[in-house]
Amino acid sequence: GDENVTRSPTLATPPAVSKHNENATVGLAIHYDKEFECINNLKVKQMRKIKILTIGTIAVILGIIACKKEVELQTQTKDSGFDYQVSSNIPYSQIKTINKGFKGTKGSDIMLCFPDMETFRFVMNELKRQTTEYDSAFMAKFNNLGIDAINEKVEEIGYDEEKPLFNFAEYFKFYNLHRQIAEQETEYLKQEELNIENDPDNHFIIEDEVRALLNSDCEVKINDTIYKLTEEGYFAICDGNLKSLQKIGEKKGGNISIPNVIFVEGKTDTKADGCNSDQRNADKKESGKYQIKWVVSHWTHPWDRRVTAKIDNYYKKGAFLNTWLKQKAVS
Repeated sequence: GDENVTRSPTLATPPAVSKHNENATVGLAIHYDKEFECINNLKVKQMRKIKILTIGTIAVILGIIACKKEVELQTQTKDSGFDYQVSSNIPYSQIKTINKGFKGTKGSDIMLCFPDMETFRFVMNELKRQTTEYDSAFMAKFNNLGIDAINEKVEEIGYDEEKPLFNFAEYFKFYNLHRQIAEQETEYLKQEELNIENDPDNHFIIEDEVRALLNSDCEVKINDTIYKLTEEGYFAICDGNLKSLQKIGEKKGGNISIPNVIFVEGKTDTKADGCNSDQRNADKKESGKYQIKWVVSHWTHPWDRRVTAKIDNYYKKGAFLNTWLKQKAVS
């Protein structure tokens, strides 16, 4: 219902800065009486001294402020490694968050809501473009370094090529599938020996830009329909009923008798032209302290059907070579 809909947050507009004009009214008492002439002359001299002192004090203060601003400006513009503002075309005002009213089996309590499939596809592709732009800018900045030096720079400044995806989620205060897998992957890589079967990144949704749009239970609402993705296919709750979503629970597919709910099985999708969809193959090759992992996937989603391949490189780090770090490779 509408009571569960939360409109997307708006960025706070900084308050307008008003300039204050300070008007000083100086009253001059002019006396022509000779009896007070010398006194007045003395006062005038004293006032001139005060004015000179005041002007000098102001000059010193302004000098101090100017120096302070110069230092602050130098601090702000000092190159701390890599600071790049990616351009964005995401229509934030058209995207909402929905409170489900319950926690899913993977811990989610909200999901994103898009006005239509076209907007969803646009944002998905825009996030992909942003990550490409961001990483290209990083590589361009340090293109004079060799690949080993670039990887050292990545570790030194804490660079993350997926920052645009984290920024997107942070805008909506949205804990998505992308962040959940990233956190789990960090813990996974702390193991001395990696078992690809337990790799959180070896998820049936392998595209990071899609992970960024789904909650941790792989759910999203597009127009009036709620979609819940599973390894066997996806559920479509055509009337957007949250109670129906709760009833689905941990079901991954098969026959389901919930009004206005259908399940589309990827392997029998007639759109696949005889090809079995919802298939994934992952493997790794390890050589000393280096490892390469690859994943190939053919998947049917409500928005499209994709064949995707992904390669990641890792190397062992630490005093006892007991942790793994993702690294860049020569393209």
